[in-house]
Amino acid sequence: MYLKRRMETIQFFFDKLKISEIDRNFKEFGYYLEAIIALGRSIIGDPLKKEFKNKKGFDEWYSKIQGRIKEKENFKFFIEKRNILLHEGRAPRGEIVGELKIKSYKKIEYHPPMLIIGKASRQQEKEILEKTKRIKTIPSKIKITPRYYFDEIKNKPAIQFVQEWVKELNKIIDEC
Repeated sequence: MYLKRRMETIQFFFDKLKISEIDRNFKEFGYYLEAIIALGRSIIGDPLKKEFKNKKGFDEWYSKIQGRIKEKENFKFFIEKRNILLHEGRAPRGEIVGELKIKSYKKIEYHPPMLIIGKASRQQEKEILEKTKRIKTIPSKIKITPRYYFDEIKNKPAIQFVQEWVKELNKIIDEC
């Protein structure tokens, strides 16, 4: 029961994490991320053993889980970040990247992907578009979505990386 409750708490913070990114509140994003890291790491250690050690076949199952944890990139990453967070007081470092998406029914001759480092305001979005000389027609819809990326993992947004980890944690609890 303890671990199910812990997973509900992690899901609560993950939902808040998603909302804070949408709202561009990256201060809150950091708080929720720290909570998820601390809570998530605590699931796969002693609490898991304590709650299920008397269950038949637990030791064999747990050794398989330990092997799975060691090979998954997200588990290695979050275990390391949890240790740094608790022992050094530092949160995972990253950057906010604005992903420019242009939707248009008009022809765009050339549009390279654009990234903005830092939190982009509406005014900055307009300035960026004005500086973009390569767009030959005026887009009908322009959207810059800020996304947080961990410094060590540039191939996917942090929110996606965290979501994959939360799914893995849920899978482990469900298997118990």
